[in-house]
This record gives sequence, structure tokens and C-alpha cells, in this order.
Amino acid sequence: FDLVKNYKVRTPFCEDVINFLGELSRALFANPLTKKYPDVATFSFFCREANIKTLKRRYSDILSCSVGKGLTFHIAPSNIPINFAYSLIMGLLAGNACIVRISSKYFPQTDIVCAALSDVLGKWDFQSFRVSLSILTYDHSHTFNKLFTDISDVRVVWGGDQTVNKIREVKLAPRATDITFANRLSGSIINAE
Repeated sequence: FDLVKNYKVRTPFCEDVINFLGELSRALFANPLTKKYPDVATFSFFCREANIKTLKRRYSDILSCSVGKGLTFHIAPSNIPINFAYSLIMGLLAGNACIVRISSKYFPQTDIVCAALSDVLGKWDFQSFRVSLSILTYDHSHTFNKLFTDISDVRVVWGGDQTVNKIREVKLAPRATDITFANRLSGSIINAE
């Protein structure tokens, strides 16, 4: 696990992450398949340097005293193909290294994003990110979940209450943190007049 031994914690919204995401956006826009999948096109648009710099300005008052937490382990949901990518870039933007478990369900959108990530990671300017992120898939496995939880500073769990409770059977290290996205109920009230 070179990722575990050699990653470096960054400051949130650091320039090398912004440049990496900008290059990822360009790689996705250059792929003709991106236009076929609105969720991939939206993700690509979100990753643009201009957008990320706008987000950075929103947090400018706290960035000078912030640093990433460390290694984050993300368990992405299986019902939203592109969610893993948003979780990954939020982890990177927060200054962390990321291990992201994607669903074993096949989605062409996942292939498109992973191919673009691979292309960008192959460029000399972004070699340092090879030890800052890892995307993998495996069947539901207590063993792998424990392995990655044991080395993580933050665990991000996407899924329903049942998924969160199952993952929580694997205990975190005392200083580690869980961020969970369990069942939600949304509602709205509209004045018909």
C-alpha cells in the first residue's frame, strides 16, 4: 500500500488539487462519450478550475488555518453512478488522500471518469496524486472494510441506514471520524396559488 505510506496531507483547496481537477475536467470534456451522459458532463463542469476557485473563495476566511485530516475511506452508493467521483474530489479538496470503494455494478459513467482520472494521473505534473487516491471495487467484504477502516482517519459512508449500520460494525480508530449519508426524508410545501 504505497498510498498508506507515502501520501501527504495538503491544505484545503491547494493549487495542485485545483490544477488536477481542472485537468480532469478538460480530459472529460475531450471525451466524446461525456456528452452522452449528462451526469458526467455536469461533473466535468463542476471540476472546472473557475468553479473550484469560486468555491475556494467561500472558505477563504478559514483556509489559512486548515489542513487535511489524513486518509479518507469512501464507500460510494451503488445507485448513483457518479457519486463516487464527487466524494473523491471533496476529499481531495479538503486536503486528504482518498481510497474510494465503488460499486461492483457496471455503469459506463464510472468507466468514463476512471479513464479520465487514469489519463491525468499518467501526466508528469500529476504524479504526486498517484499516492493520494485509489479507486477500487470489491464485493461486500467485512475484511476489506476493516482493512481500509483501520488505516483511515475519516470514513465516508453513502447508503441507507442499513448500509451505515453494517459498516459501523467495523469500529473506527479512537481519533478517526465517520461521515455518513444515511436515509433522508425530503419534503416541500408549495402554495398552489
